[in-house]
Amino acid sequence: PVPSSPPVTSTDLASPAAPDSVALTTVQSTPKRYLGLDPAMSCGWAIVTVVEQRVVAIEVGCLELDSSACTGGRCLDLQRQLQPLLSALPDLVCFETFIGHGRAADEISYALRTAIQMEMSSRSIECMQAMPQSWKLAAAGSGTADKAAVKAAIETNAGSAVPSKLPIGGRMLKFRDDASDAAGIALWGAKQKHASLSYAAPFSICAGASNEKRAESSSRKRPAL
Repeated sequence: PVPSSPPVTSTDLASPAAPDSVALTTVQSTPKRYLGLDPAMSCGWAIVTVVEQRVVAIEVGCLELDSSACTGGRCLDLQRQLQPLLSALPDLVCFETFIGHGRAADEISYALRTAIQMEMSSRSIECMQAMPQSWKLAAAGSGTADKAAVKAAIETNAGSAVPSKLPIGGRMLKFRDDASDAAGIALWGAKQKHASLSYAAPFSICAGASNEKRAESSSRKRPAL
């Protein structure tokens, strides 16, 4: 007689999962980059790098837009200045939601956010908006935290201070809170993708390279045609 197959046990069901577990570990070890933006004429930006559920690096900077241009020109200027930050595609881009107050100045706030969405859509990069109360709660533990409290919380979690100066518009200028706000927004985005996010402190919060240096670095990485 043909012998019957042995009954399937819980051990039999569990054993094939081992290769998947190894593969999952490999995927989790791949660095994930989250770009946070605080859209304004002084547009703060930050890139949070996460490895195995832990924040291992934060890079911050600020983009100063052309105040002499019209609304459309300012949006184009923002898109142009964002391009070096996207030379290595982030896994997610986050920016603060704007709630209008019926003022004339609201136009540029809405327009800059649309420009960001258009740029990310053209590159098939996932984009999310964060309500102010939500990202402040994620970054500083309070939905009503002010800029100083956000900056202090980020420094505490990293175990290091933010840089004293940033390359802005071709000059080294005093650190702006727009950059630490952007870091808080990026951390909110990271927490949307990592339920158990922690910090591999201490690590340095570094000033981002100027757009000129980023462009040079990007061109060196491109293969010659």
